[in-house]
Amino acid sequence: IHRYGQDRDCFIWNLLYQDTREGRILSRLLSKIESMKARPELGETIYDVVSSVLSGVSLEQLIMEAILTGDMTKVDDVIDVQLEQRVNEFIALLEENALAANYINLSEVQALHECSERQQIIRDVHLFVDRVTNWMGGGLPKDGRDGVYVLGIPTGKQAQFNGTGFEQAMKVAFDRGTVRLHKDVTYLTIGQPILNRMIDGFALDDWQPRVSVLQDPDGLSGMVCLYRMTVQDGHGRTADEQLVAAFAEATEKVDLIDIRKVRDLRAVGPDRDSELVMKIEKLETLAQTCAMSKLKDIRAGIEARRSQEADLKRKWLERSYAATIKYLENRLFELRLRQQQGERNLGGAITNAENRLSNVRRQQEARLELLAKDVTLTSLAPKLEALALVIGNDGAG
Repeated sequence: IHRYGQDRDCFIWNLLYQDTREGRILSRLLSKIESMKARPELGETIYDVVSSVLSGVSLEQLIMEAILTGDMTKVDDVIDVQLEQRVNEFIALLEENALAANYINLSEVQALHECSERQQIIRDVHLFVDRVTNWMGGGLPKDGRDGVYVLGIPTGKQAQFNGTGFEQAMKVAFDRGTVRLHKDVTYLTIGQPILNRMIDGFALDDWQPRVSVLQDPDGLSGMVCLYRMTVQDGHGRTADEQLVAAFAEATEKVDLIDIRKVRDLRAVGPDRDSELVMKIEKLETLAQTCAMSKLKDIRAGIEARRSQEADLKRKWLERSYAATIKYLENRLFELRLRQQQGERNLGGAITNAENRLSNVRRQQEARLELLAKDVTLTSLAPKLEALALVIGNDGAG
């Protein structure tokens, strides 16, 4: 917090004392959790799952609204009604899935979920590296040991990995347990320099093919287009970015699909001929139109969220500056009145007060203009990241 020239919002919450609104909110929330802790089926595990139970509830926003408006209705609803209701739904869900008997170990359930997520990350990273190395003209063959692979990157592409620790015929694994068993194996996971370089370079034109050929086990044929959808705000910053997959069937029916479904498609090599090649341009146009529709939905969601946030910030700014401006106006009025009553040597003080009042008003306008840029959104044209022809098992387009 700068004494002069403060140029950003700084929200100070007093959570130490219960005689502030935010202090009362925190105290009530903790009291509610303590009372739920006394329930035999929950106990200490309520602390492990409370964040999951309150997923989607912005306590920060609720506290801001309560501070600005003095209305505790929404906070009361979350603490008194929603928290109790969501915990009951959470327990009921576990019981329906036979995960609860006489005692529900919510911590264990959450640990199992986290373990499942880790396995999903391992599979996703493995799939990504396998696809990228194949598209670069290399591969990811097995080393012979369980879970160990050889990172095959063509000689002409290896310079891309300078400084990452990459070595020729490098042995890699995607599971930490496997790496612990073999000292000569590198752990390839999120954040590892080699994987980061792959991710950074994946969108470069000389890394990915304009067209690849995949085979669908269900016999569908058409074309998959992966688009990067980006929305920027008035500051030129990225407000949201998503990767969207559009599948245009050979029948010209087009729809968005879950990107994870692409992993079910098997690469069959560029030598596979298909009638789809003759329809690439038309199918890509259909896919792009479908992606544009999704982009509108993405932008609408961001606009709604940012407008709500901007309303709160605008109220705070107006209140904050209104108090400062009122003080300066009163101070200026007092100085002018004293001057009219005959007091001398007030010219400099009056000029300083006028300048300060003018500066504060300009600062308010500038802050409001910056705030307006937060909700001024621009949708960039969908960027085609990858395109793949999809053929059925029979190879026909």
